[in-house]
Amino acid sequence: LQEQLRAKGLPVSGKNEELEERLRTCGVESSRASCQSTTVPLARVAVREDINGRFPAELVQAIEYIAPAYGTGLRSGNLLLVSQNGSMVADKATLRKQVPDVFGNYMWTLTPPHGRKARAVYLGKAGGDGIKQTLKGRFEDYLHDKYFGPKTELFKQWAMVDAQSRAFKIEIRFRTDMDNAKSAEEDSLDQYDFALNNQKNGDVRWPITFGQSKKQWEEYPVINKELGELAQALQVKLKIDGKL
Repeated sequence: LQEQLRAKGLPVSGKNEELEERLRTCGVESSRASCQSTTVPLARVAVREDINGRFPAELVQAIEYIAPAYGTGLRSGNLLLVSQNGSMVADKATLRKQVPDVFGNYMWTLTPPHGRKARAVYLGKAGGDGIKQTLKGRFEDYLHDKYFGPKTELFKQWAMVDAQSRAFKIEIRFRTDMDNAKSAEEDSLDQYDFALNNQKNGDVRWPITFGQSKKQWEEYPVINKELGELAQALQVKLKIDGKL
């Protein structure tokens, strides 16, 4: 069953009865609701799954195939544009007002310059397990006047600042008003390997080559010199700390 699913570009995790149902109802070109609402959402990827049986999230060809796994509110407009053309679209205070003040899940996505396909690079949650922090509170550490990324997590900060300096569009997708933020996060991490997640995903990795070589990635020029210099400084620090 797993080999047949793998050949069709479908996830292979789950119980035998789930695999049989997925194989019976879902094809790579299928758009039926029964296929979209399976326990493991349909995914199309450019490379085969990683050694842990999960697809690299940044290589899924359509972000919508990850979104149903935890209901990002894709069709309800629950999406926040943070940065485009190398700069934040607004200051921190303005953007923070647009972040829901409730518990829920969120996904960071990057879209290459002149590209159409958003790529998922990080999945997180706010609230649950007695934690009272809402999405708005969680994003206090992510949003800054000139860049997006957590100051407290150096690798993630560098990856997002570097992408922003090269004009990658940064958007956030939310799932809100929910009591199961933790389980929704875990369900997605069980199926997809997000580059900037280390929970259930092993170590973090450089996400934005999108399966290309480093040389190809570097062909995206830095258009924001200030952020490019910040990214270089962060990269140096990561190398000194042995994290890059």
